[in-house]
Amino acid sequence: MTILIVRVVPEGIIFGADRNITETRIKNSSGGNIKTLSTGQSQSPKVLKWPNDKAIIGYAGVASIAQQPTEEWLFNFIGRNLDFPDFNTLAHKLREEIENQRKIDEGSESADALLIHIGGFEERHSQILPTIWYIRNASILKKGKYYGITKSFICDDPFWQTLKEFDNESKVSFIKKIIKGLADSFNPFGFQQGIDLEIFNMIEYSVRLANKLIENNVYPEFSTPQDLESWKKYIKWTILSYSAFYQTFNPPGEQYVGGGVDIVSLKWPQ
Repeated sequence: MTILIVRVVPEGIIFGADRNITETRIKNSSGGNIKTLSTGQSQSPKVLKWPNDKAIIGYAGVASIAQQPTEEWLFNFIGRNLDFPDFNTLAHKLREEIENQRKIDEGSESADALLIHIGGFEERHSQILPTIWYIRNASILKKGKYYGITKSFICDDPFWQTLKEFDNESKVSFIKKIIKGLADSFNPFGFQQGIDLEIFNMIEYSVRLANKLIENNVYPEFSTPQDLESWKKYIKWTILSYSAFYQTFNPPGEQYVGGGVDIVSLKWPQ
């Protein structure tokens, strides 16, 4: 697993994730009769960006698709879809390809969780606005855990599902005001996917509190982020804090979050 953070702020969209990939290896004894399992972490990016700045993508969960590291498979998907008509078409195409390939990969074995977000901007009611699609094979999130994991994948746009009351020509102009209001109150709109989300939520809250305490008592200029680069630093700080939790309390081989941070973003088109 991992931690994947998706945030929509007045300046743009940000995806951030840690780099640890948990791998399980089978080791034969010298005589070849005894097999042991060992787990460990390697590092790979879990967030990627279209080279033409049309979209960004991030994942949490399964680290391999079609016998390739998941980021390589996604990179190849980007290459096959540099241009696309709209995010609806792109997301459903990814859902179909992922579902078909994972059924081949898993065969008769039980399904493992895979959660993917794709984000970008497109025109809606004559406004350029964000869209954040969510593709996953887990239907239930309860107390920070995923349940109902199947071989079939769901695809929808939770950004617009959340703001559906504003999805008409007369109200859509309020979307950016809503996004700004949430960001100004240091509660940016977004999603997070990964392991132990209840713990992550508490750690993120503590980072926000620390940010405010530093601003109020030490550095007045250390304020709530006001631009894309400042938001990226805050997200990095949050992921590093969550990584420190696993490095402190979990032994090697079980440090499911860590290994550094990757962040990609798209500016809100003017």
